[in-house]
Amino acid sequence: MADNTLSPWVPSVIAIADDHQFVCEFLSDLCQEKWPDATIYQVSDFAGMLELVQGVAIDLMVIDYLMPGGDGGEAISAVLGLRPKTKIIVFSGAISAAEVAHVLTAGIAAYVSKAAGAESLEKVIDLVVLGETHVPRSVVVEFLDGQPSLGLNAGEGAEIMRDLSAREQILLNELAKGLPNKVIAGKMRLSESTVKQAMRGLFRKLRVKNRTQAVVAALRLGIVAMEDGAHQQA
Repeated sequence: MADNTLSPWVPSVIAIADDHQFVCEFLSDLCQEKWPDATIYQVSDFAGMLELVQGVAIDLMVIDYLMPGGDGGEAISAVLGLRPKTKIIVFSGAISAAEVAHVLTAGIAAYVSKAAGAESLEKVIDLVVLGETHVPRSVVVEFLDGQPSLGLNAGEGAEIMRDLSAREQILLNELAKGLPNKVIAGKMRLSESTVKQAMRGLFRKLRVKNRTQAVVAALRLGIVAMEDGAHQQA
């Protein structure tokens, strides 16, 4: 029987970056309640965020993309350039599909609109500490409407489909449903480590870096179809 047990990663150093003090305090309290022993920093602009990561190794950051003092995409890319192991959740007001595409490609763990509320953010935080990434279905739809296909073109779809093994085709369809690794492993009767290994091979064939990009590329190529109402955890 497959061992599908997940061991949550526990962040010990957390940063909250938001120019609204109330939001900073609320998110800090939320994280402190989850991880009482964690050290939590608060910053209110991009300059402060970059100064912080230059001196401190941050495990988890919750960032408002729309803070004053710089470009959100450039700042997040700079943070990941300095601290590539930092897991970043962008919790922000509405931003464009191009901006979401930029930070997802840079390597953030998740994007959550502030309109979705604190409850949604807390669920996404739980996913991230289990090693998942997340992007809302609405954002994927925006990708399909106007964003590049992440290194692929439509003429390559049939060739890639022929190159995918039966297990990889099943895995890709499960990813498109937004299922976390633990559930996929159970459905496919595999260990979670085997699923992760299979994903790496799938990503290489699709020429992508993560689950989000794999699903977007597969949708653009017609390899999978997004079901109405699906909740994308890419």
